[in-house]
Amino acid sequence: FDREGQGQYELGHSGQGAGYFGVGLSLDSSGDDRYYVLGDGQGFGGPGGVGVLANCEGDDRYVSEPLASKAGRPDYHAQNRITYSNAQGVGAGRRGDGSDGHNWAGGLGALLDMTGDDTYEAGDFAMGVGYMYGTGLLYDGQGDDSYRSVYFTQGSGAHFCIGALIDEGGNDRHELYDVGGAGLGFGWDFAFALLLDKGGNDTYR
Repeated sequence: FDREGQGQYELGHSGQGAGYFGVGLSLDSSGDDRYYVLGDGQGFGGPGGVGVLANCEGDDRYVSEPLASKAGRPDYHAQNRITYSNAQGVGAGRRGDGSDGHNWAGGLGALLDMTGDDTYEAGDFAMGVGYMYGTGLLYDGQGDDSYRSVYFTQGSGAHFCIGALIDEGGNDRHELYDVGGAGLGFGWDFAFALLLDKGGNDTYR
């Protein structure tokens, strides 16, 4: 818990509000903060876990490294150029039907930001996404915000899950780049997906 000041958070994998069969909380009250992670964080709930990143106020920047050449874990959905982020409000389980047959249900992952002009950047499976019985939520209260990501992103989900991105106000920009797909409210295989942006002059690309 960081009460005030301009926080700088940098991490490899698994943190900044992440949990596997446990609970991980990252809480920041005020200040213009910067978050960077290679993956599995910034509000990530893995199997049996709860992960929450909550930030009250400030112009904050959240980055989950999108390039597989830096972060590893290349995703075939983006020709292996982009990584599986599992970040910024993602609940994801383990899918084992293609390997050993053992599935683990995903948990709850949430990134909650109340106010400020915020920036979100990530690769695949990011920004309010559920996967394999998981629930993922990205909630932003007020401010002119920017969301930039690639695939299975921005209020989406796959395989018996819930994914939602909710923005309550401001002039916002939602952008998918590179292969840019399965996003902006996309549900696949018994998934409930929601992208809700209230108020403002918003742009979707």
